[in-house]
Amino acid sequence: MNRTTSRHRQLLHRHFGRALTVAALTISAAACGGDDDTQRTTDARPASTSPATGGTAATPDADALAFCDAAVAAEAATMSEDPAVIEAAFVAAAETAPADIKPVVDTVIAEASAGNQGSPEFTTAYDVLTDWAISECGFADVEVSASEYAFTGLPDTLEAGPLVLGLDNTGSELHQLMLLRLRDDVTADLAELSGRDEGGIFAVSTPVGGAFAAPGEHGAGMVDLPPGRYLALCLLPTGATPENMPMIESGDHDGMAHYTVGMIDDITVI
Repeated sequence: MNRTTSRHRQLLHRHFGRALTVAALTISAAACGGDDDTQRTTDARPASTSPATGGTAATPDADALAFCDAAVAAEAATMSEDPAVIEAAFVAAAETAPADIKPVVDTVIAEASAGNQGSPEFTTAYDVLTDWAISECGFADVEVSASEYAFTGLPDTLEAGPLVLGLDNTGSELHQLMLLRLRDDVTADLAELSGRDEGGIFAVSTPVGGAFAAPGEHGAGMVDLPPGRYLALCLLPTGATPENMPMIESGDHDGMAHYTVGMIDDITVI
């Protein structure tokens, strides 16, 4: 796997942490010969025929709008390295949450604060929260599929603003769809960027969020996209099956980052 700096390793570790939890659940379910009702399969939310559709709700009222803004701000804060920033954003989201979604928000925040983003409690609550954001906040709904080693259904162009990014994993390895906004002065084409290591990519971009999904599952993430040029990529290494995730986390597994073997695209946000 390409070498990374400590900051890039921290960003990767957030995905590995959830991947390890989901991998353990997947292996356990397989060993028991049964299904985990808390997991979400790709059949639960099929890819949208219109990959950038908006929500169906009318314009949110002032109270709901305050929470919608706070929710995407909290997502953005989790990409930072400042615990104080993250805590303040979580507090703002909790304080502005409307009564009908408040218990769900509290569960999401409690599980995320404890580092349990892969728990069934977090996954179930977060699915409810993202669906609420689409219907009540009017966030766009973008559905993408991932497999070895490509994204399907990723639009070339998106409108600026908040959206819920859904990822259906139809492959046999774990996948992520991370969105990074390239600096305005970056002119390198996709072929050149895909040949860089993680450090070289992060040096010319800022991560804004994304989604993660284990094989056969659906994941989602809320992001707020300002105009610009973006990369959509997967940083997980080849061979990232649920069984191999502990070895990957410990550093005992080598593999090329998925984006270096084709799992990378660029998007223009206008």
